[in-house]
Amino acid sequence: IVTARSGDSLTVRGARIEYSDGVEVFRGSGTVLLGSTTTVTAPGVNNADLSIDSISVGQRIVAFGELSDDRTLDATDGRVAMRMNQMTARVVTAEPLAVDWYFLNGRRPAVFDFSGTGAAPDLDADPDHYEIDTGAMSLDTLQTDDFVRVRGLVNDFGAAPADFNARTVIDIATEQRPGTLYVGWAGGSAMPFHSLTADQIDIDLSAARELLKLRGVPLDISNPLESAILLPTESGSGIYAVKVRGSGELHIYREFAAMVDELDRQLDSGAVMHRITAHVRYNPDTDGFVTPRASFVLAMPQP
Repeated sequence: IVTARSGDSLTVRGARIEYSDGVEVFRGSGTVLLGSTTTVTAPGVNNADLSIDSISVGQRIVAFGELSDDRTLDATDGRVAMRMNQMTARVVTAEPLAVDWYFLNGRRPAVFDFSGTGAAPDLDADPDHYEIDTGAMSLDTLQTDDFVRVRGLVNDFGAAPADFNARTVIDIATEQRPGTLYVGWAGGSAMPFHSLTADQIDIDLSAARELLKLRGVPLDISNPLESAILLPTESGSGIYAVKVRGSGELHIYREFAAMVDELDRQLDSGAVMHRITAHVRYNPDTDGFVTPRASFVLAMPQP
């Protein structure tokens, strides 16, 4: 993956080197040198229209050339094959499409240096407002703050905006994805909830560490959370565990309401909440998390 470019020199990360005898070595990072005789190819485009200027920051590549001992690949008389890229992002504006991206080819924005990507310095690519050319694609269903997965090619170096030429844009329907919510308090909390009722548990996140993982969505894409409300299933049934450290107590409940009663009892007795792990599904109508399974770990404070 190209993480920076200066002139005809590419800085790459995640490099795997395959020698002509078939031996493979993982080197992690290195440099690729380009020249006017470097052949450049890419999927789904007329390769005659490509040049070394087509290779920009964020682009995934396979490069062929002569490797020196200092992790520099000289591809001036070689070849560079551009590969499709994948980005996971949140929509900033839907039309024209601009996103705040979290991962590009599995890498976070901090590893990239976008200097020189724009037609002018003030037009260099900005991962917080990454402009995407979607061509004739219909974006009628996209809305601000939607999560999307975008595939395509990074735009030419020095040509942004647009920053990226999309082949596909997929709306990630987070409300349809199961996930896991983790909440913890260092030292425990005697007041972990804004409210605790048979119908919902409104968790106080002000002093907590929290993480929401959605299946099929990269880690911590949804953080930080502004609120976390646990809701019972439609039937009110599930599997819920309440554990009190050091006492040997472990209570298992099938009913959300019964679990709430136990939490209320434990907190009234002086226990403090240390950790909540809940298997959830987001409900956009209530802005809460339907919770078929959850565990709550408490402890009595040390004297």
